[in-house]
Amino acid sequence: MTSDTAAARKPAPTLPAIRDVLRPIAARYPAMQGRNLLDDPANDLYVQRTAFDIDAVISRIGRRATVVDIGGGLGLFSLGLAQLGARSILVDDFAWLRQQTFGSSVFGLFEEYGVETIERDVIADGLDLPERVDAVTNFHFMEHVHNSPKKLFHEVAQSLAPNGLFVLGGPNAVNLRKRITVPFGKGKWSSMETWYESPVFRGHVREPDVADLRYITRDMGLTDEAVLGANFLGQSSAGAKAVLARRLDPILRLRPTLCSDIYIVARKPA
Repeated sequence: MTSDTAAARKPAPTLPAIRDVLRPIAARYPAMQGRNLLDDPANDLYVQRTAFDIDAVISRIGRRATVVDIGGGLGLFSLGLAQLGARSILVDDFAWLRQQTFGSSVFGLFEEYGVETIERDVIADGLDLPERVDAVTNFHFMEHVHNSPKKLFHEVAQSLAPNGLFVLGGPNAVNLRKRITVPFGKGKWSSMETWYESPVFRGHVREPDVADLRYITRDMGLTDEAVLGANFLGQSSAGAKAVLARRLDPILRLRPTLCSDIYIVARKPA
């Protein structure tokens, strides 16, 4: 039995083990002070969410899979997959990311850890993968695009190998907090200044709910396997909101439709 075969048969690492793999990589990121907690690898909440995302994939397909992440930017997800033994491919429009002061350092990490990068505007130009892959992931991307991602998601389905996995995640438009606060007039996705004053708006255009995620995967011809929920967005809030979200998280995960972060896991028929 080869070492690769042995590694492929090893059980997937636990969430704490994945976090332990991610933290030394996160420590090598340049300082990103002033960024949202879930955009800054120096914050452990970011590491926790990335570990959750990785676990959603490798717990189902193993650590030696070929995984394509769409729209992951300069994040930790693709690096963590590569460190765990996956063939990790990241597809994004990197042009604006290269303008970030920390961009060159992160691209250096991608090269060091063996993350394959494909520079492409997937909404305008499509996915165009040269081969079928074991899994495709798309986290917190769909809500930012201004045009329909339908064509892209159909390409995702075509790119998956039989029994391949698609994991789609984003913010829940109807989480528990919004159900409570909207009647009081508080439920905006972003501030007026963020939308009106920015030359290029990169905020949330349309947030999904669980029914939307199921609509997408069924339109793709996939079979829904699981709906997952977590509350990382809630925990990134300030003060009492974060404390409450942290305490309610284990309970709310039993009802993903109430969580701040929602995911659907679907497979291509064999």
